[in-house]
Amino acid sequence: MTKTLCVRCRAPLEPRPPSFNVSCMSGRNVLMAGTRPNRIPVMSETASLWTLFVSSFLAATLLPGGSEVVLFGALKLHPGQLWAALAVATLGNTLGGMSSYLIGRLIPQKQAMKGVAAVQRYGASILLLSWVPIIGDPLCVAAGWLRLNPWWSALCIVIGKFVRYWVIAVLVV
Repeated sequence: MTKTLCVRCRAPLEPRPPSFNVSCMSGRNVLMAGTRPNRIPVMSETASLWTLFVSSFLAATLLPGGSEVVLFGALKLHPGQLWAALAVATLGNTLGGMSSYLIGRLIPQKQAMKGVAAVQRYGASILLLSWVPIIGDPLCVAAGWLRLNPWWSALCIVIGKFVRYWVIAVLVV
């Protein structure tokens, strides 16, 4: 019987049933050629929350992306982390929304911006809709451009985004 050797260190491989991993004599885990994993790797709670934070932050900026799918995955993998996931998603999405607000503050007010009429009419309370795809990011930029109170703006953003994530979590868990 011939022994299979590790590609990296050329040490003999020892299979470890029932896992798809094998380890060589040096202790490295390797996947044998031609084998397939029989289980899906699971992300740790910490890694899930960090991924959720980054996804939520980027989704709330002018970059495209959807953090709802990441929240769904995090809650399916770690249902006991409901409140932590809600807090992390809300924090990341709010910080992303406030970064759009800051971009709006940095835009010079030399000429009128398009689409600020609703923000002028309703004030910071319109930011309760900052979670809505397509219109949410421009609302935050317009609020910054109009120099709305940043504290009221942040509060409305937090409430709107938390309610959206809470509804998603209730549907998942």
